[in-house]
Amino acid sequence: MIRAKARNLLELLRTGKGISGKFSNYYDKETGKIINVIVNECKSLVKNSEGELRQYESTTSIGHIREIVNQLLSDRNTIGSVQAGVIMRDNGILGLSKELKVIKTVDKYGKLKLDIEKPFPDNFRDIIMGIYNERELTEKIIKPYVAGLCEESEELSKRHIWSKRLNPFRPRKLSTDELQKRYSKYLEKNTDLDEEKRENMSRYFVVNILGSDKIKSEIITDEINGTGLTVKGEKKRNSYTSMLQNMAANVLDIMGAIENPNDRLAEIENIYANIEEQLEALSTELVPDSNQIEETIINFNRAVNNKDKEYTGEDGYRSANVTFGRNNTKSVGLLEHEFVPQAMKLYSKDMADFLEHSSKMSDEEYIKQVAKFHFRFVRIHPFIDGNGRTARAITNSLLSNRDLCATFEKYTKSEYIKDMNSIITDYDTYNKGLYTDQSICSKMEDENIQKLADYITKKCQIDKNEIEQEGSAVTTDLSKKQSTEEYR
Repeated sequence: MIRAKARNLLELLRTGKGISGKFSNYYDKETGKIINVIVNECKSLVKNSEGELRQYESTTSIGHIREIVNQLLSDRNTIGSVQAGVIMRDNGILGLSKELKVIKTVDKYGKLKLDIEKPFPDNFRDIIMGIYNERELTEKIIKPYVAGLCEESEELSKRHIWSKRLNPFRPRKLSTDELQKRYSKYLEKNTDLDEEKRENMSRYFVVNILGSDKIKSEIITDEINGTGLTVKGEKKRNSYTSMLQNMAANVLDIMGAIENPNDRLAEIENIYANIEEQLEALSTELVPDSNQIEETIINFNRAVNNKDKEYTGEDGYRSANVTFGRNNTKSVGLLEHEFVPQAMKLYSKDMADFLEHSSKMSDEEYIKQVAKFHFRFVRIHPFIDGNGRTARAITNSLLSNRDLCATFEKYTKSEYIKDMNSIITDYDTYNKGLYTDQSICSKMEDENIQKLADYITKKCQIDKNEIEQEGSAVTTDLSKKQSTEEYR
C-alpha cells in the first residue's frame, strides 16, 4: 500500500534513519512512485515536453534533485560530494571536494529538521572583507592579484610604465595555486578555522571570487573609466602604486556584497521540507471531519510556505490579495483574502461530505471529484506561498485512499495549466460561490473538469521507467532566469 509505505518512510526519517542498502540503485515500485511525486514537487531545472529548458526557481537539474532525494531518504547521513558541489557552486565554478554531513532530527513541533554541517564559517563575510587583518590581505594577496589584472588588460598595462619600472617594491603577479596557498596561510594565521574550512574558503576565494570573469571585468572597466574607488584620505596620484591601491580598494568593496555560500544549503533544506510534505500527505488519511480536514491542510502548507509571514494572518491564511503572473492590475480568478477563511470552511465541509459517501464511488467518479477539489483549492489560493504544492499534496492524500498517487511531472506542466485554465470562464459567479455555496462551484466545474480528471488519472499510472524525460542531460548554465509559470 502507498499509504503504509509513506508512513514507514516518514517514521524512519523521524527516528533519524532511512532505507538501508543501495538505495540509489534499487527501490520497490511503490517507493519509486513516492520518489517520483517528491522529485517533481521540488524546485529544479527541467526540459519541458517541447525540449526547452525551464527553470522552476532553481538552476539545479531535476536529475541531481532526484539523487539528493534518494540520499536523504536513505540511511546514509551524507550528501555526496557531486550533489553537494552542484548545490553549492556559483556559475559552475566551485565544487566541494568532500561530501556534506547531515543529521535528521525533529523540532519541538514534531516537524522534520535537517541539520547540515556547514562547509563555510558563519563569519564568512568578515573573513572575505579582511576585517581580521585587512592590511595583510591587501598587501600579500589583493595587490598581486590586481597586478595580474593590469598585465591582462592591454590598456592598463600601458599606464604608468615608468612608475612601475622604478618601483622596486611592486607586487608581482601570482598564479592561481600561489594565491590559494598564500590565502590559506593568511587564514591559518588570522582565524581559528580548521583545515577543511580553510581549504573550502581559500578555494572559493581564489576560484569563485578572484577568478570570476565578471568581477575581473568590473574591476578593470572601473579603473579604465575612472569610476573605481579611491583610498580615503590619500591625495590623487598618477602612479602605478596608486592604481594598484585604488583597484585593491575596489576589490574589497565588491567582496563586501558577496553572500555566504552556506546560504545555498537552503535548497537542500527545501528538498527535505518537500519530502516531509509529500510523505505526510500520502500517509495521512483524511476523515469526514471538516475541522480536522482544515487543520491538516494548514499543516501540509507549513512545510513549504517560505514567504514573508507579514502577509499571513493568525489563522494561517493569506492577508493580502494575489494574482497569477506579473500583471497585478488584472484579477484572474483568485479569491479576495477576506473571503478565504469562509471559503476554506465550506471547502473542508464539502470534502468531509465527499469522504463520507465516497466508498460507493467507482475510481473514475472518485478521481473526478478529487480533480474538483484540486481545482477549487487553487482558485481559493488560501496561502501566501506553496498553494500549488499543497493542492497536489491534498490530491495525493485523497488518492492514497484508493492506493493511488499522482506524479505531476514538471515537463508536462503546460498540459496541466491548459487543463486548469479551460475549466471556468465566469470567475465572478464562481468566486462568489466559493464563500457562499460551493455547490454552485461544483455545478460549474462539471462541464469541463473531465480533462483535469483524465490528466490526474494518467499521472497515477506513471511508472518509474517513464520518468526518463525529466532530462538527465539538463545543464545548469542558464544565463537568464526564466519566469515561473502559473499554479506553481
